[in-house]
Amino acid sequence: MPSFPVNKPTRSLEKELGYSIKEFLLTLKSQTIFLDAKTFDDHIEINFLEGKVDIFFLEETERRIASMRIPLLRVRMELFSLGEEQEKQFFKQFLRAFQKGGG
Repeated sequence: MPSFPVNKPTRSLEKELGYSIKEFLLTLKSQTIFLDAKTFDDHIEINFLEGKVDIFFLEETERRIASMRIPLLRVRMELFSLGEEQEKQFFKQFLRAFQKGGG
């Protein structure tokens, strides 16, 4: 059983990603740092260092630019028991894993 409180996140934020839920899950599973992630119907639970991060799927839609259709996934990330340096480390790894396109 985790030693951190599970009811209230220490930080919560929303983000838009250029992925469908299916693409998000495939990308997540291909990243070695997220191999122990647990998948539920409406969210993902990732144990990270001394805490955890829950990623909730809020809305799956698409962005249309002329005739292009780009998937858009709104998520809420709830961080539990991560210090400032641990948060930075998580987001650095998360953003690198989910970066699309350019440098």
